[in-house]
Amino acid sequence: MSISKRISLFITDKNISQADLANIIGINRQTVNSWIRNNEEPAKISYITTLINHFPELSMDWILLGEGKMYNDDCLDNEKMIKRKDEVDKRIEDKVNELRAKINEWLDSLRS
Repeated sequence: MSISKRISLFITDKNISQADLANIIGINRQTVNSWIRNNEEPAKISYITTLINHFPELSMDWILLGEGKMYNDDCLDNEKMIKRKDEVDKRIEDKVNELRAKINEWLDSLRS
């Protein structure tokens, strides 16, 4: 499997667009599109380096050589923890907003 195919699999898995990837790497969307649609390899290793620096969970061996797994296991655990924290934060925020609404209703009823 080619590097361009692995890039395509990665952005699909991460649910990011070709335009997003182009912005991250600092190139135009047409270049990324050319990699993916025409199976062209990235012209500069710095593009891959930038990608790996931006997504440390991405395995360098996998993206460059097709060896091993797409993600580094140690980074996945951190990513899961961050996602879980974000979910908990959202639930807390929703509960706080619900309580604020109830307090405002209660205050409004006292004023009437």
